[in-house]
Formats: sequence, structure tokens, C-alpha cells
Amino acid sequence: MLLLRAMPKHLGLMIGVGVLVPCLVVVFVMMYTSNYMDEQGSGDGMEMLFGDHSARDEERPIRKSYAYQKQLEQEQIDLEERVNVDVDENVRDFEKLDYREALKKTADHRRVVMVKFCEAGRVDGAINFHETSVAGNEIDNILYVTTDIRVCAELWKLEIKCHVMEEDFMTFNNSQVIETERSVGKKVAIARIKLILKAITSGYTILFTDLKTLYMKNPFEHIDCADDCDVALSVDNISLNFANWAIHLAKPRRSTVYMYARLLTIMGTMSVVSTKDVLNQVVGEMTALSRIRVEYLSAEKFSPASFYFLVRRFQDEENRCRSCVAVFEDRGLSRADQIYQLKEVHLWNANFDEYYTSRRRSYILYENVWRYGERRSIVEELTALRNALAIGQVLGRIVILPKFHCPHSIFENKFCGLCDLIKMANFDDQFGDMYRENTFLDHPKVSREVRRSKTDYHYIGKKLPTDVDWDPDCKIKPRHNIIFLTPKHPRGLKSEELEAIFKGESSYSLRFHSLYEGFAGFDDERTKADFNRKIKRGFVVTSPIRELIDDKTFEIL
Repeated sequence: MLLLRAMPKHLGLMIGVGVLVPCLVVVFVMMYTSNYMDEQGSGDGMEMLFGDHSARDEERPIRKSYAYQKQLEQEQIDLEERVNVDVDENVRDFEKLDYREALKKTADHRRVVMVKFCEAGRVDGAINFHETSVAGNEIDNILYVTTDIRVCAELWKLEIKCHVMEEDFMTFNNSQVIETERSVGKKVAIARIKLILKAITSGYTILFTDLKTLYMKNPFEHIDCADDCDVALSVDNISLNFANWAIHLAKPRRSTVYMYARLLTIMGTMSVVSTKDVLNQVVGEMTALSRIRVEYLSAEKFSPASFYFLVRRFQDEENRCRSCVAVFEDRGLSRADQIYQLKEVHLWNANFDEYYTSRRRSYILYENVWRYGERRSIVEELTALRNALAIGQVLGRIVILPKFHCPHSIFENKFCGLCDLIKMANFDDQFGDMYRENTFLDHPKVSREVRRSKTDYHYIGKKLPTDVDWDPDCKIKPRHNIIFLTPKHPRGLKSEELEAIFKGESSYSLRFHSLYEGFAGFDDERTKADFNRKIKRGFVVTSPIRELIDDKTFEIL
């Protein structure tokens, strides 16, 4: 009985000691590792906390069973069968490395690395980023990361370092969720955080670059994050202190590890509506408690697309941004709209299928030379585009788009791109291989021979009209020599006449003065019906334009 009465007292003492001692050990280890990271900039201390014992495993390899070894060998064979490319061995080895090893092979001597997050299935976007942001800016310490081995395969062909993320990078505690738009966004957010967190806990300073971000200059030379800065974040144009995920420079410090670890916990365990809101909540709380030192990047240099494209529709010296370092998408536009706008300002350099460098293709040029009233200008200029596409189809030439006059009630700019009038996703579905952007011939990848090979201007009609207002800002001037083509049909030339007139034309660019009128139709009724079907599906105007022109259609009568 006495022993039983004494038991609770001894048991309580034992429990107290059992809880207190481990807590003291954990506190001691955390103090040691945080001091080690602050002083050495190495991730070894944090690896103790996160359970990485790769160095010890190298000293005492774990013996694998024969069946397990055969399974690994078969997985490697399957991988090589799916992606069989002949590239530099140093680059190809990246398919075998885990993320931490890939960082080690990529970082510079200061343990600084840029990690570019790439969309699955978007090889063209990855190639364009490398052409636009990396090659011209002499950035060597960059690692591309994606979930799609096809993206890495194309980058490996170009001897570019690319790592395929492990599946667990997209989940929290390996939890499975039903695929919805929100859950996909959450998985991407978790992957972002894990990529950053694993880099800084391994002792690397990481410049994380999100999916839809491009650099015009070397960002390492323009991000001012000195010793009194733990993390540098890009911001929205709306509020200069509202951070987003486009660009994060994070240093391997206790404060940044805590910040991203907390973000990971919140993202993984809560129903998150806005990942940006969570980011700013955590940053705001830590800043208020002086637990992290944040440098917000200038929106004028690291520019949201909503700000950058506000006055820049085309590549020209007048609107060129000489102070801009980066631009990132923040508007929710379709991918087709985004790519079209990047092409117009020469921030798209992917040359798939010799898009810029072909010597086999020929083109049609025309201008919107006259100014009408707001509604009539839209109708006339979209009709001219329809005529140009029809003539291009007849002659086997690609249409180089003109500039379009912006409706003043909607846009402040004088000239608009086609994406301001028409939904580019629909247009690309029908005419994707039949047009080029307005600034195409000025692109540095287009050869001088193609750029200079142009005909005189042609006008389909007996004479120019005199009852319209000439736009002095268009490229064609009244003094230019114009070849007048008199059609038999009152509405212009028919397809067979066009073929007869321009059959032997060898110039790369066939120039027309304007095409408000001039095409009378196809001689073949089936061809006409097919073309009108494409016009109906491809000419889907944007919401603001629909309010101006109602239900106007552009089929050939």
C-alpha cells in the first residue's frame, strides 16, 4: 500500500524530467544551428533539424535488396526510353540528381542560385525565358525546375540545367486532394515554398523566379538586399508594400526559414483563398515583431504587366523602358494574349519552327491609314484584317498585322494591338499559322534580307478616296509611290485575279496601301464557306469592343 501511495509522486517526477530534458536539448540545438547559419551561411546546422544525413549515408551506405536494385534499374530504363536525348553528360546527369544535389551543381562560389519555376507542358515558355532573360544577361547559376520531364528534355538538348521535381513537392504531408482550380493553385504555392525552403535550409541564397516572370537585365545586379536584409520580394502595382510570388530573393537565415516554414504550414493545413494574402499576412506579422527584414522591390524596375503594358503596346524607342529589370504577369489574361503582347515588345524570342528565321515564308504588309469615328474604325479595321487573311490564304503568304486605332472611350493609347480588340485564344485556334505581330520585321532574329525585301505599295482600286482623314502617324505617306490595281468586280479582286497578278512575285513582303476594301471573294464556294467558318470562330471581340459594335459579323458575303 505504501508503495502504491508513493508511485504518483515518483511518476510525476519521472514525467517532469522526461519532458524537461528533451526540451532543453531541442532549445540548445536550435540555438546552435541558428548561430551556425548566421555566422557560416551553411545549411549543415538546419539539416540536423530537418533530418538530412546524406553525408553519414555516404560513409555507411545502406544495403539495398536485389529486388529493390532491379526496380531502380528498371525505372531508370523507363525514364531513358521516354526521354532519349544526346546531350552533355554533366547536364544529363541532372535527371538523376535530387533537388539539393542539383542546387549544389548550379550555385556560384557564393552559394547563390536562381531557380526558375516552369509550367508543365510549356516548353516554349521555358525556352523563351532562357533566350530572353538568361542568355543575353550572362546568368550561369540558374536551375530550371518543373514537374514535366518533357520540359527538361528540351532544355537538356540545349545543355541547360533542369531538374524534375519529386511528386512530394506538390503536396503537404503527402495529402491527396481532388483536382480543382483552387487545389492546383494551392499545390503550386506549396511547391514554390518547398523549393525556397529546401534551398535556404541547405545554406543557399535563392533567387526564386515564378512561372510568368521575365528579366530584361541581370537581376542580381539590381536587387539591393544587403546584410540588413533577409528577403527581397516583388510587389503589386496597386500597393507598393503588397508582396506577390513573382520574385523572391531569400537568404539562408533563421528568420527566412521560419517565414517559409510557417507559410508551408498555413498553406498545407488551411483552406486558402488567396496565397498572396497569406504571404502578406505572415510577412506583416513578422515585420511588426521585428523578426524579419524585408526589402520590397521597386514596381518601376520589377514591373507588373498591368503597369508595364499600360503605355507599351509595341517595341519602339519612344516607349522603351530603360530602367526596367523584370516584368511579371498579374492580370489574369489568357496565355495567347500574354504571348502576343510579349511578341509585340520583343520579349518573346522562342524560334520554334523557324518562326523568326525562316527563308521559306513570305508575307503581306498593309496599314490602317485612315481615321474614322470610334465605332466605324473598329469595323473597318477588322474588315481589312479579314481581307488580308483571305488574300494571304490565296497567295500562301503570312499577314503581318498593322497597328489598330484604339477606341478613345476605352484606351488612352492611340494605337492598340490586336489583343485589345479580339480574343487571341480564339484567333490563334483559327489563324495561328497565318499571321505575325506588327513588330515582326524589326525583331533582331529576322534576317536583313527578309527585312529589306519589299514591293512597292499596291492599292486595289482606281484612286484613293478623298473624303477620309489621313493618319499622319502611319508608316505610309501620301508621297509614296502607289501601284493602282483596277478590279473587274466593284468590291475588288477575286481569288483567281489575285493569283494571276502576284503569281511570280518573289519579294519576301508584298505591301498593300490598305485593305478596307479590295477583296471580292473566293471563286470556289467551298473555300469561301470554310474561310467564313474560321472568321466566325476566330473573330470573337473582347467585351469592351462588343459594347461598341453590337453583333457585327465579318464573314465574306
